Amino acid sequence: MIEVVGMVALVGAAVAFGVAPSHPLENCDPESARAQSMRRAELRGSLMLAIGGLTAGLTLHAFTSGSAGVGLVVFFLGAMTMVVMQPGVIVRAVLVPMGAWQWARAASRWGGPPWLRDPEGGAALMGVLALRQRPSANVDAAAEDLETGLMAAPLRGAGLVAAGLLADLRSNATEARRILLSVDDLDPDACPPLARAIANDWLLDDAANRERWGEVDARSEHALSLSASGRLLHTVAQRLLGRASRLDLLKAWMLAPKRWQTLSLLDRAWDDSESIEYPVVDHDLTRRAANGHGLLGTGAASLHLDAIAAHRRGELRADVLERLGLAWDETLWDVGLRRRVRGRSIDLDCDATVEESMIELHRALCVEVASMMPPRGDIPRRGKTLTRAIGLFSSAQELRIKQAALRLERAMSATVSPTATELWNDWLEIRDGYALHHRADVADLKALFQRVDAAMSPVVHWMWHARGERPMANAIATWLALEADRVSEEDAARYHRQYV
Repeated sequence: MIEVVGMVALVGAAVAFGVAPSHPLENCDPESARAQSMRRAELRGSLMLAIGGLTAGLTLHAFTSGSAGVGLVVFFLGAMTMVVMQPGVIVRAVLVPMGAWQWARAASRWGGPPWLRDPEGGAALMGVLALRQRPSANVDAAAEDLETGLMAAPLRGAGLVAAGLLADLRSNATEARRILLSVDDLDPDACPPLARAIANDWLLDDAANRERWGEVDARSEHALSLSASGRLLHTVAQRLLGRASRLDLLKAWMLAPKRWQTLSLLDRAWDDSESIEYPVVDHDLTRRAANGHGLLGTGAASLHLDAIAAHRRGELRADVLERLGLAWDETLWDVGLRRRVRGRSIDLDCDATVEESMIELHRALCVEVASMMPPRGDIPRRGKTLTRAIGLFSSAQELRIKQAALRLERAMSATVSPTATELWNDWLEIRDGYALHHRADVADLKALFQRVDAAMSPVVHWMWHARGERPMANAIATWLALEADRVSEEDAARYHRQYV
């Protein structure tokens, strides 16, 4: 008995030492994700030590007093308690495949590994993963419940991944793609590695479904770690691009889960690598409309339809867009075409003059061409159509930035503040609009940054001090500091680094 008392006393001393607040690390914000996760780890470690020590002491006492059955019961109960305190493996191996989203969320709320950095977001993420195992017709109410839980917690990596997967559940793949891509913007301390791996797997699967094998290869090649499913997609992409053997493909397929479901991928890449085939519409390619044959204007129209199709696939090249712009220039400024339009206007007794009609047609075409930017490669600039389209494209990005900045400004003074996900989406609008505007290269980048900086500096301050969204504020401040260095705004860079 004395030994048991001594053991319990030692365990109690160790637990008291672990529970006592430790001195914060130098240069570590006590409110940061790192400090909070370290504190959670200390408390959970102390609790696990207490459970283990108490179980060992009571089991030892039961066996020494001759109550072997009682000792086994105590040992079993202590082991089960420790399993409950570390539910991560059970949640991912049992509850998620069963689709028990409420149980998965409730069990993950303990915040044990791997969710020490984001317990609330990790619970929502496990709930979403379980919900994805259910029929899509029965998930609307559950998705709203999970989204409501996300609103009450600070936005960190696991919560951001959960928000992206919820968007995918609502069949909004574009929003899901943008949110999951933005996970890379968060500091690693605010994003559990498992959440980053889940986001990466979804992005790889999404790119594979869209037949973007080059994107699959590039993303998987630079991933910090790949799951077995991601490694299979990486090997399939390499096989289709001619850089992997059948043996490599077979190994990756054997190591990946759900082999029956991925059998189609194996069959897809088993044969020789893809060769690009160009369909032949006419035996004499010089007589196609896109090569100048046929009625005036049909060449530009044919190129326009081809460009739209390539843009929807994400494969529109700069040289194709440049050829389209020059074709419309040649067509719309042709004297013969204007003469025919004038004659037709007279026949139909139109009110508009031919010049007004051509101006309106050109404006509509420029809007359409602007919507197809940016293509793959450098943005082409030759000709009147492309010059005007670039101007419209840049104006659209400026409006996009202005509207998102206005929403963020209103959020700071709103009675009911928007959710963290909504704030993050507004920031992504500004960042993406800035990047596209910069790529168009029609305005002074320094002046553009100064406008963005003036709008976002108070937002960063508000997020950090008032909202408590420090991971989000850190990500925005990091981007602003890097851009300030790019445009040589030293004061702005110095200001934003205090939030990094």
